[in-house]
Amino acid sequence: MPERVITSCARSWAGDGSPDAAGTRVSEAVPQADQGRCTLLQQRGGVAMRQHSAGWAVLVGGSIAGALDILFAITFAGIGGVSPGRLLQTVASGLLGESAYSGGAGTAALGLVLHFLMALLLAGIFLAVSRRVAFLARHAVVSGALFGIIVFLGMRLVVLPLSAFPHPVTFRPLASALDLLSHMFLFGVPIALAARRAVLRPSEMRAAV
Repeated sequence: MPERVITSCARSWAGDGSPDAAGTRVSEAVPQADQGRCTLLQQRGGVAMRQHSAGWAVLVGGSIAGALDILFAITFAGIGGVSPGRLLQTVASGLLGESAYSGGAGTAALGLVLHFLMALLLAGIFLAVSRRVAFLARHAVVSGALFGIIVFLGMRLVVLPLSAFPHPVTFRPLASALDLLSHMFLFGVPIALAARRAVLRPSEMRAAV
């Protein structure tokens, strides 16, 4: 469908933030020749105009962020000769301590579960805050990157020292820089983009960046 028509339809829906669910109402601002196309777009769900639920934002944002982050960690660890299982056991060591390394596949699986639970929790926190601070949803890339920095520092300076993690927390330049970038763009940004789809009304999405 031509971009001109989609834009015209979007403007006609801006009053209440969403198209008529029944697909029967089209604003008089839409040219007569395009009203049929707007109705068709409504009946197809208006794809780009949909506002998602909070549950969708947390599940999708947290899952994508968790998957990208752990894939990066596994890849980087693999370059250094650390197996995926060993890396996931390291994640589990935050709960189990040194004993995580003697638990085999079971503690590796636990580490993976803990990683995704943490990602979903953080996605929920970001969504809750973005509902109160509109800037976060309107500028998802910037706010997501900033959220990633907060998570990176929070994990290294607060969570890990207070957990059963059996290793000293270090800030080796290359590893820390790459980990920070991963938290910013592979973790924080996907969470923020998903939250935006649940916070902003469809009529506000086109102005969001």
